[in-house]
Amino acid sequence: MIYLQKQGIKIALASGRPTPGVTPLADELELKKYGGYLLSFNGAYISECSTGKIIFEEMLPHSAVKFIYLMAKAHHCGILTYENNEIITEMPENRYIQLEAAINKMKVKKVDSLVEYIDIPVPKFLIVQDGDYLAEVEKLMAASLGDSYNDITMLQYAGLGIAMENGRDIVRDTADFITLSNDEEGIVYAIEKILAGLI
Repeated sequence: MIYLQKQGIKIALASGRPTPGVTPLADELELKKYGGYLLSFNGAYISECSTGKIIFEEMLPHSAVKFIYLMAKAHHCGILTYENNEIITEMPENRYIQLEAAINKMKVKKVDSLVEYIDIPVPKFLIVQDGDYLAEVEKLMAASLGDSYNDITMLQYAGLGIAMENGRDIVRDTADFITLSNDEEGIVYAIEKILAGLI
């Protein structure tokens, strides 16, 4: 990826993870040095790595957040929000919340109530995927690669949509090209094909 960026190719790292969970990979790929982009929370937050400038940010309406919170409480579902590098929740023992913390290497902070976070405009309290955000970066995407449901819209918007061989069937059906699996360096394989003009 460093080689590609040295050739002037811009990399946009897109993930459903929260920003702190994907920033270490952006740092490893030196996106800040080469002017790459970071799309976190399924694209609800898009920033320019070199400047930190927020290109796009989408928040749910306050009324929707409050309704979802009350429904989650009524059905004993784990619910969380993010603040800086911490996961904030009323249910730190919830196994899915623990998994979210482990995957993103974030600490979990227990609070008695998330109501205080609902009563102020906190971005990214809950992410509901809406492909409209991709219009903000469509002009940047010559090609995109994905393997799961939340990647479908991205593959459709990109000039060239590439699915991993071990991706979901519906994702593969959406793609223009199927590359090798994640375990077989499918991203590298696809990039080599693009640079060779074979796709």
